Amino acid sequence: MFFKSIIFILGLVNLSAFISMLLDKRYAVKGKWRLSENLLLLHAFFGGGIGMVLGMIIAKHKLSKPRFRWTGLLSILIYLLIMGYFVATDHIIYV
Repeated sequence: MFFKSIIFILGLVNLSAFISMLLDKRYAVKGKWRLSENLLLLHAFFGGGIGMVLGMIIAKHKLSKPRFRWTGLLSILIYLLIMGYFVATDHIIYV
């Protein structure tokens, strides 16, 4: 149950990161008020790297900024390593 909860929460964070990237791109095209870069990067910090990178690619947004590319990819790598550790060492709590 604990592992499923973690996966569910990470899914929500990734969905939020994806939607935030799409919204920020839409606001940029329309010349409206934008989401802060720190907010977008915060999604990746909390595990939304996959959603952030997918949003960047699909919306073609922030691709030229190395900070976004590296943060998203590093976030994906860290969370894959953490999940791989839990799976490999049977530290997953199935309740």
